[in-house]
Amino acid sequence: MNDVILYVDDDASNLVVFEAALKTEFEIITASNGEQALEILNNREVAVLLVDQRMPGMTGVEVFEATKDLYPDTIRILITAYSDLKDAVAAINRGQIRRYLRKPWDPEELKAGMRESLEVYQTRRKIRDLETRLLDTERTYALGVVAAGVAHELRNPLSAVLMNADLARAHIETIAHDPGGSEEDQGGNLEAARNALQQVKDAAKNAEQIIKGIELSHKRRDEETTADLKEIVELTLKFVRSAVLKRANLSV
Repeated sequence: MNDVILYVDDDASNLVVFEAALKTEFEIITASNGEQALEILNNREVAVLLVDQRMPGMTGVEVFEATKDLYPDTIRILITAYSDLKDAVAAINRGQIRRYLRKPWDPEELKAGMRESLEVYQTRRKIRDLETRLLDTERTYALGVVAAGVAHELRNPLSAVLMNADLARAHIETIAHDPGGSEEDQGGNLEAARNALQQVKDAAKNAEQIIKGIELSHKRRDEETTADLKEIVELTLKFVRSAVLKRANLSV
């Protein structure tokens, strides 16, 4: 197994006996006090944390209390040579321990307890991974709903822009063919009409590209498995930024 078991005890002989009893089956790390245990936990993942209750400095309950929120998946087990019910109650209520073991322990019973604890730890991790994947799925779905809504909101205005551009283009073409007025006025009107006509054509072309892009987004193709989310967001914000800023602060 790659899951680490950390045993904390101020008695060096207990650390040696514990490691000798379990090292053939488990990966064992030891610490002589609570502060050293916190440093180890800060640098690597620990599946099972066993702590002696009565130690100089931090007690076992205090170690659990300091770590339960930072490492919620870690299985916590309190070990003590004293049958102190208050310690057990405090460990359960404040440190949220899973088990309470007394010294001296039976090696086979201890191994069985470690196997069970590791199984619980692995189950917790699997559940947390599933929860994370579910949240990712929900976010992806929500993004798809938003994108569909944006596409719907853009399609109709862009269609209207395209229709008006066609009407304006036809009107400008008429003026370009018959500018009227003096020769000098005709030259100026003709040049202005040509410029306006090119601008309208460019606007219509851009609108057509956006509409085609929206239509293509609704057609699934088997060979397409990825998309540039940054490009999609930037394109969307380009057209809705002014409306959004009237109602909310926008942060990307």
